[in-house]
Amino acid sequence: MKLRVRVDHATYSALKEVEEEYREVLEDAINYGLVNKTTSFTRIKAGIYRTEREKHKDLPSHYIYTGENVIAQYSNMKKFIYSKCKKIVMEQIVDFPDPAYYQYPDELRLPDGTLLMGKTVGESPIIMNRKKWRLYITYVRLDNDPDNERPILRSTQNGVIYRLPPDSITHTILGYIRENPGCTPEEVMGYVLAWLQKEGVDLSDEDRMFLFASYIYDTISLLAIYGLIRIEK
Repeated sequence: MKLRVRVDHATYSALKEVEEEYREVLEDAINYGLVNKTTSFTRIKAGIYRTEREKHKDLPSHYIYTGENVIAQYSNMKKFIYSKCKKIVMEQIVDFPDPAYYQYPDELRLPDGTLLMGKTVGESPIIMNRKKWRLYITYVRLDNDPDNERPILRSTQNGVIYRLPPDSITHTILGYIRENPGCTPEEVMGYVLAWLQKEGVDLSDEDRMFLFASYIYDTISLLAIYGLIRIEK
């Protein structure tokens, strides 16, 4: 005998929202396991639990715990992850361009055509609006290894998984935006320049200072273009 429960539209919608969030937890757990080559519940939980709690604040904690445990416990799931998904997911990892070696065009634009950097400072909106525009991270870190020089991030804008270059400025920019959501490009630049000086880089020469400032704005632009940060005007 089948038991059916009738629910109103609001209840049904709420249940679907919970289902969708739980599915996202499972996907993140699978991706983390693939990238880090593990099906250990302890490692998966340590790697994503805090991030998942931030992403799904309204979801009961035992849902996240269960989602992580599902991936780690079932041997058939482990075989499926490694034999069916690993090759596909790993092939989807894209190398994020190293700002130091990137072949810059005359203009840097967002996918929607919004101009960020032009040929001159006056033609570069991200510089001209450096005190107004706000920056937010739009990625989830998959490897969660603090010693990894090439972190693996998934954009929450386009779903692409990127491997960052071993560029300390890129890492510092993302770290500052993550810790200071809504910061301005000027605040990011000021922080990175101060960090460079603390690391022993001599910025007393104006031309050298300008080169580093341009490098920082170019890097911010690339991060926005590839969907790892969002610019709010």
